[in-house]
Amino acid sequence: MKQQKRISPSKSFFRMVNYFIEEAKFQLKEVEGDLIDYQLELEPEFGKIVHQKDYFSRSIVLGVYIRGRQGNVQVHDMYVRIKGKFEANIEESSEDLFDKLCKYNGLMNLLIIVRSFVATTTAQMGIHPVLIPMIDLTKVEVN
Repeated sequence: MKQQKRISPSKSFFRMVNYFIEEAKFQLKEVEGDLIDYQLELEPEFGKIVHQKDYFSRSIVLGVYIRGRQGNVQVHDMYVRIKGKFEANIEESSEDLFDKLCKYNGLMNLLIIVRSFVATTTAQMGIHPVLIPMIDLTKVEVN
């Protein structure tokens, strides 16, 4: 039997402290088949970076619009708004690095939660689960 490599990851200095889904709207029409073209739009809002005693802190709000079309007809219109709080140890990070981690890692963490929420909720609504596609945020300018 081949020996598998094991990885022992260390705990990250960047962490998500909590999250809360503030709003969720689903407007769905019954459709024939599963071929729906989904368009995704992200609306991030970054709170001010706060310097605590030994860590940086920031809130991020992410609005996610998901619109599905079948031909020329819009059949799904969904919106989820999630808020997360992130922190990083000051001694292992700079404010600039923390800002970049929030804009990419923070957004991805929130988007993964929204992706799971939308898939689970739509499946429980009796339709084919809507899966938000994976996104490469490194190719998008996030302000």
